[in-house]
Amino acid sequence: MVGDANLSTITINGKETTALNDSGSQVSVVTENLYTKMTPKPDLMSLKEFDLELKAANGTNIP
Repeated sequence: MVGDANLSTITINGKETTALNDSGSQVSVVTENLYTKMTPKPDLMSLKEFDLELKAANGTNIP
């Protein structure tokens, strides 16, 4: 089954952006470009703390 992407307009720390909703995801990620535009900056957590292998919705690895 193929349909439209499940997108929503969201606001993170006062910065509005479009997000892909993935109810099965264990983590939420943003681009470095979006992060640099945020004021104040949210705390970052190292993925190494969680020992996770991240993959994008299309199956490619997220470093």
